[in-house]
Amino acid sequence: MTTPKNIKARVFKHVFLTSKIVFLTLELPCILDYIAGQFISFKYITKEKKNILRPYSIINPPNNSNKISFTIKIIDGGVFTPYIATLKKGDTIDIIGPFGNFIINKKNNKPISFIATTVGVAPLYCMLKDLLDNGYSKSINLYLGFRYIQDIFWENELLSLKNKYSNFQYFICISKPETLWLGLKGRVTDNIKIDKNYQYYICGNSQMIKSVKDLLLKNSITDIHEEIYF
Repeated sequence: MTTPKNIKARVFKHVFLTSKIVFLTLELPCILDYIAGQFISFKYITKEKKNILRPYSIINPPNNSNKISFTIKIIDGGVFTPYIATLKKGDTIDIIGPFGNFIINKKNNKPISFIATTVGVAPLYCMLKDLLDNGYSKSINLYLGFRYIQDIFWENELLSLKNKYSNFQYFICISKPETLWLGLKGRVTDNIKIDKNYQYYICGNSQMIKSVKDLLLKNSITDIHEEIYF
């Protein structure tokens, strides 16, 4: 894999997708060599002059571009994300990377189910788009969980992929739905299709990952790959 690089990046795009989710695109002075599913660490100096690193998965698959994008959840009272919320186009930020081994095993020919909650979808979206854009023909399912309807983001992008690629399906699950919601209700574990012929990639909080893994293992499925996102 590529040796991580220290890079001074510039904010190219900064948009709130929801009240708490920022879509951030950074422009780099070089083309970054990375694998779909890997992450970058953001460098930050706190008010107490402490140097910290915060990892975020790259959304866009490798495409010979000098721009990389992220979805970042803003945590009220957090150490780092309130700073991300204030960024504007042209600001600079120090990053290092790429890192990570949460990548597709391309020697495995099974169809794929991706399972995520909220911003945990970032590395999975990168993986699935990379696969689809490069001619992957097996079935790909994405199960994406949110708490409320207003938390949903990227549905237009997912719908566009579904319309373009017949082997891709996505399922949005709302755990606390309102009466207007006509889609899947409950947690992702309530809605996953269990199939021993699939390989499973899971990303999100540790509790969700444990629940999904327990469900899969109970059904004798062991082809499981995971990354705790928050």
